[in-house]
Amino acid sequence: MAFLYYSLFFIHYSLFIKTNFSPPRCRNLTNPTHRNKRAGNFESSKFIYGFEYHHDTPSFHFLSFVLYFRKDQSECIPIIFEIFFIISCFLVPKEYIIYTNCLFYVCLFIYFILKRDLNLKDWFFSFKSGKKYWEQVGLTLLGFMLAFGITIALENIFPNIDTGFIGLRRNSWLSLIIFFISTIILPAVTEETFFRKNMILLHSKQAVAITMTISMFLYAIEHALSWWGILLTMIWAIPLSIAYIKTKNIYVVMTAHFIGSLLGNGFDVIFTAIQLI
Repeated sequence: MAFLYYSLFFIHYSLFIKTNFSPPRCRNLTNPTHRNKRAGNFESSKFIYGFEYHHDTPSFHFLSFVLYFRKDQSECIPIIFEIFFIISCFLVPKEYIIYTNCLFYVCLFIYFILKRDLNLKDWFFSFKSGKKYWEQVGLTLLGFMLAFGITIALENIFPNIDTGFIGLRRNSWLSLIIFFISTIILPAVTEETFFRKNMILLHSKQAVAITMTISMFLYAIEHALSWWGILLTMIWAIPLSIAYIKTKNIYVVMTAHFIGSLLGNGFDVIFTAIQLI
């Protein structure tokens, strides 16, 4: 676990070594402010690991993201689930990846239920929120489908570039049921809780930009294993992320995501079922 924390810090240090920091000083490192004796007021800065980080800088917001997970080790568990799933994509035969994919979603679902990060009853009650709620859902769904259209167009423009999308083979009734669960039922609630609600920090524009990029990347590597596929999948995440940032209502995004998955994969389930009959 410590390796994960210090790896993130090393990435931060490498990326932002030229941004606002000063040498360590003999002051209380837990104090979020320090007195500027010359100016006679408090400066907006924080000492972390002996460096002075000023608010509203990329370095500060990246460290805020890292420390968000550091304060509660259990917050890293979903990322560990994702790491194991990605590793399984290289080790498990392709026809069995559909089962490890479903296991990944089931683990996330159980974890979020136990942590009370996910409340299905509240989500169902949100359906009665009124006209504005469904207008937001409709706009999010429209953006989601538009993003899919853009990626399909890009795939056709550059057909020779490998997308590396993780394929889910369904050649039996069992695998079809697993496909239905892991592409329609669970992704909306687990992915939105994981990649949007728990990752995107909303306290400033820079925090939003940095954490949104990180969350989109983690969302993408769960779907594709090549740089081109990762880029395309990050496009899918843009409207979902923007909808959450604008509405601050994760249930709007969940509902739009569920409808999009139902439309996109529902027909696939029906056609596959007809072929299996």
